[in-house]
Amino acid sequence: MGKNIDSRYNYYRKEPKSTATLYGYAKDHNGKYYYDVPKEYDLLYVHKPSGYVKDAFDVTTTSAQFEYGFNDVPLDAKCFVAIQTGNKGTYSSYAVTDTEKATFTASNLQPNTTYTYWAYVEYDGKTYSAPDGKKSFTTNAPPTPIATTGDVSKITKNSANVSCTYANVPDKGVCGVVYKWKDGSAKQTAKSLNGAQNITLGGLVSGTTYTYRAYIEANGQTYYGEEKTFTTESDLPNVTGSWNCKEYYNDRLIFETTFVLNTDGTVKSSKDVFDNVKEGTWSPTKEGKVYIGFSFNSDKIVQRKDYTGTLDKSANPSRIEGSATVEWFSYVNGRNGGSTYRFVMTR
Repeated sequence: MGKNIDSRYNYYRKEPKSTATLYGYAKDHNGKYYYDVPKEYDLLYVHKPSGYVKDAFDVTTTSAQFEYGFNDVPLDAKCFVAIQTGNKGTYSSYAVTDTEKATFTASNLQPNTTYTYWAYVEYDGKTYSAPDGKKSFTTNAPPTPIATTGDVSKITKNSANVSCTYANVPDKGVCGVVYKWKDGSAKQTAKSLNGAQNITLGGLVSGTTYTYRAYIEANGQTYYGEEKTFTTESDLPNVTGSWNCKEYYNDRLIFETTFVLNTDGTVKSSKDVFDNVKEGTWSPTKEGKVYIGFSFNSDKIVQRKDYTGTLDKSANPSRIEGSATVEWFSYVNGRNGGSTYRFVMTR
């Protein structure tokens, strides 16, 4: 009773056209049928819209793409794509105009997070979506930030330049240099997040050794590079290098050697100061004095020799003059003693 005269569903979302032909009839006692004039009526088409999504692709730490589409969508219906963090709670809906197959790009996502997504249709006060139409994806975990400590340059009494390299620093991360010294520590941040950076450390103390390393603060953690050290220039006169040293007792020369004063505070003599002892330590003072010391320890005797001298001038000194004191103690007989000599160092 009736027939579908046009069941096609075209790309403009026009409703399929269906009609029904109705007529009355009667049957007599002989089995003969009598028909009324047939009439044709339009049938109301009942829409059954639905949406679908496919597996996500091109997933990154903050974005993903997926294909979506809809079926049997009326002209006055509205189509949406929904995205939800996890699989519970509120979700974000995005109105879309493409009712055929299309690609949706989800952006501004959180790294290492699972999202659920689906497509649905709102029509005639109802919401339609495929019963099993929800899918999910997990954004990539962010790459580990890498802080690389570089070398130091342009060292002065109160500043130094540190070069460091930073990689995989997220937008809200912080990178820089942390440095410390005997009495404290401080940080200096870099001007930008990734790549090679030159960072100036200011307000330093002269003649001080600093330990420094690159750092990155990101993802609730701190990532460090290797530790390195440098020493600021000193206010003290520069007395490093080679010196000729002569020792006198009552103006009589009793010992002559060459001292090499190294920047690390060590000193080396060309001759034995004690038996097989040629290495010692030295240190300058702001008052223009220099201390040089050698020591010898054995199971029989302890010996020490200390030189205390005064510079002839603060800038580029060429002469150091003072006294050398020798002290000793014998474990064998418990005796001890000492002597004092005058010395002159020149260069």
